[in-house]
Amino acid sequence: MFVVFAKANAQTSNIDAVNSYIDFNNECTHGMLIVHRLLENFNQDVNKFVDLESHQINFYSNKDLPRNIFEDTDHWFYEKTPYEWYAELASLDLSAEWKQPLNTTASKMRQDITAINQIRFEAEQFITENDLSDRKSQEEIYKILEKGVTLFENFYKNQKVLKSQIETFAQRQKAERNDFENVHEQAYQMLESLRYKNDDNWADGIQVLEGAISSGDLKGEMKDKLNKFLLGAKEFIQTATVDAEYKLYGKYYFYHNSKLLNYVNRYGNGYANAYNESIDRKKQFKLLEIPHFYQVIYPVKWMENVPLASMDPMIQEIPDQLKERKINLSKNIIYVESDVVELEIFDHQMIDGDIVSVNFNGDWILEDFPIKGKPYPLKVKLNANGKNFLLLHAINLGKKPPNTMAVRYVYKGQKQTVVLSSDLDESEVIELKIVK
Repeated sequence: MFVVFAKANAQTSNIDAVNSYIDFNNECTHGMLIVHRLLENFNQDVNKFVDLESHQINFYSNKDLPRNIFEDTDHWFYEKTPYEWYAELASLDLSAEWKQPLNTTASKMRQDITAINQIRFEAEQFITENDLSDRKSQEEIYKILEKGVTLFENFYKNQKVLKSQIETFAQRQKAERNDFENVHEQAYQMLESLRYKNDDNWADGIQVLEGAISSGDLKGEMKDKLNKFLLGAKEFIQTATVDAEYKLYGKYYFYHNSKLLNYVNRYGNGYANAYNESIDRKKQFKLLEIPHFYQVIYPVKWMENVPLASMDPMIQEIPDQLKERKINLSKNIIYVESDVVELEIFDHQMIDGDIVSVNFNGDWILEDFPIKGKPYPLKVKLNANGKNFLLLHAINLGKKPPNTMAVRYVYKGQKQTVVLSSDLDESEVIELKIVK
C-alpha cells in the first residue's frame, strides 16, 4: 500500500511539474499577442505611406508598454511572467529523462520570445529614422516585418515539439486523456489547418465539437466559449465573411486570429482558461494555449499587377451551398491555357442597377459591387491542383431579375463569353480549367 501511495505521489508531482511548462507556454502566448498587435500597427503605418488607407487595428505603442513584455518587471500583464516561469523550470522535481528535453525546448521558446520582443523596437526605430516615401526604405521595413513572420512561426514549431513531448510523457505515465482534452485537440488541429490554409477536413472537427456541446457534460463558460468557437467555425465554412480592417489579410488569418482564437486563450476568457482554472494541476494536465500567426500585408499599388491568388491552395470540391444559398454549377466551363487568367466582367443585359459579390476559390474578391456595362478587369491565378471556380452572388435583383454577369476571356486567341445568373435564393458557379 505504501508503494502504491508513493507511486501516486510521484505521478502527481510529475504532472504538476509538467504543468509548469504549460504555464510557461501559455504566458508566452499571452505576451506574443501584444507584440502581434504592435506589428500589425507598424505594417499599417508603413502601408499608408504608399497608398493604403490605414485602418488602425490597435491603439497602443511601444512607449505604452514594458521594455520587455515577457519580463514585465512591474507585472502589468502577468501574475507570474514567462521569464519567471522559465527560471523555475530548472528547479522542478522531475527526472532528467524528461527534464532535459523539456528544458531544451523551453530554452528555444525563450529565445523566440526574446527575439519577438526585440523586433518591435527594430521596426519602430527603422520607421522613425527613415523616409518611408522612399521605395528602398519601404522594401527594408517589409523585410524587418517578415522577420516577425518567421519568429512567430518558429515559436509555434517549438510549441509543437513541447506538445509532443508532453503527450509522450502522459502516455508513459499512463495518464488517460479526458473527453475535454480530446475536444481541445480537435480545436487545436482546426486552428492549425487555418494557419496553413488547409481546411479540407473540418467536417469531422465540427462533429466532435457539436457532440461535446450537446452531451450535457459542459457547463458555464467552457460550454459558452466552445459553442462560440463552433459557430465561428461554421461561419468560416458557410460564408467566410471578413471584417473590413482585415480584408487584405484574408479569411484564414482573420478567422484564426480574430474569430476563433479568442474563444480558446486566456486573453479572450476562452475555454482553455476556464478549464485550466477548474482542474487540480497535480492530477490533470493543463491545456496548451495557441499563439497567433503573423503575416505582412503589402500596399495595393505594389500588388496591382499581381494576379489574385487563392488563399486556399487546394480546392477539393466546388461548394454546393454558400451563405445559406444553393449553388448551381454552370454547364459551361471556362477553359484557359495558363494559370494566370485575365477576365472582364460586365452586366449581360440592360444596365439596371445589379449589385453582386464575386467569389474566386472561396475568397470574396468583389463585394457589393455595382456591375455595369463597361467591362471590369480581373486577373486571377489558378491553383495548380484541385478545382478552380468563379461564383456570382446577387446582392439585389435590379430592375430586371435575375442578376446576370457576363465573363469575357481569351482562349486560343479568341474572345469567349459566358454568362452567370443569380437571384436571392440561388447563385451560379462556373469551373475554370487549364488546357495545355
